[in-house]
Amino acid sequence: MTEEMGYQQKLYYGIPGSAAGIQVENATDIDYDITPQKGPTTNRGTGGNVPITTENVTQLGVTITWTMNNDPSDAALTYLLAAAKTGAAVAIKLVNANDDTLFDGDCSLSKKWNAPLAGESTYDFSATPTKQESRSPTLG
Repeated sequence: MTEEMGYQQKLYYGIPGSAAGIQVENATDIDYDITPQKGPTTNRGTGGNVPITTENVTQLGVTITWTMNNDPSDAALTYLLAAAKTGAAVAIKLVNANDDTLFDGDCSLSKKWNAPLAGESTYDFSATPTKQESRSPTLG
């Protein structure tokens, strides 16, 4: 296969402090965002020319978002909702179609409930890394 399709990506969750190993099968859309946070490094120079703004990366912000259909019988949904409601950490792992790890770490979750007039209700989850369980995240 020459192109990866979205359905081939896999999202896992699990107990914080250890690798996530339970696949989230009820996820529809998954997004993975790495945003560099930067600090200015601009120098005024000799004062003869307008300085050109420069900056260096000081941190990497990571966010994984996904949507799940509201299926009350889904154990993964129940677990993730409970973690989001209590602020508990969750192990999250994201892999691509070749099973290369894109992210592996413990995260805190936020959730949003959606109830469209002409569709099924869903939950949007957003995961950001935490060291709550002393496990540093890894990026692939």
